[in-house]
Amino acid sequence: MVWNRSCYCDQFTKEAVGKEVSLMGWVQTRRDHGGLIFIDLRDREGLVQLVVDPQRSNPAHDEARKVRTEYVIAARGQVSLRPEGTINPNLKTGEIEVLVQQMEILNPCRALPFSESLRIFGAALIRWRSTASLNAWASKTERLRRG
Repeated sequence: MVWNRSCYCDQFTKEAVGKEVSLMGWVQTRRDHGGLIFIDLRDREGLVQLVVDPQRSNPAHDEARKVRTEYVIAARGQVSLRPEGTINPNLKTGEIEVLVQQMEILNPCRALPFSESLRIFGAALIRWRSTASLNAWASKTERLRRG
């Protein structure tokens, strides 16, 4: 199937409700809630939540079950408002979701040697160690200066 992107992940908001969109990007996260599968799709512009319902499209649901982190996928579906209580105010697209009708894995990804959360923790650890080293050096320098 030939896919043509209709927009990037953060280029639509609740004004686009009811429109059909085609998106492509990397899978940030995938959550299987025993029927519904939620995928956070990331591209160069932002992030949007995809909802794959077996009652809406069984082939798309079968494909979504295979998806893992960092897979590159294409999805086509209808923009919908998120239900009350599920709105994410931290995202530009936090008020909407895409109800997937078609999905295709464009490129799978082998398991990564590290996770995104580990990368963030590692950066914090390096900053902490650098600060601790700097503080130790400053303390030692101050003691040498005082004699």
